[in-house]
Amino acid sequence: MSWTLKWMILACVTLGVATGAAGAAASGGDLPVVDSRDFAGAAKTAAVGARLRLENVAVSDAEPAALVLERFEVFAKGAR
Repeated sequence: MSWTLKWMILACVTLGVATGAAGAAASGGDLPVVDSRDFAGAAKTAAVGARLRLENVAVSDAEPAALVLERFEVFAKGAR
């Protein structure tokens, strides 16, 4: 797995955890839904700014959670 994909996954998971599973359940009605096992493929094709609902995420021993994620640029264009 490339470093770019690893950083994107980390950023998306961090954003998703920060928004909370309750917020994801409330606002995920019109978003594309992706199962957690299919996330890598969906993340590769998502455009910057695209949002999706990631379901069946194991965050603890409790029930799986759903997260709303948005892809964003980690580095500014032209950064050195």
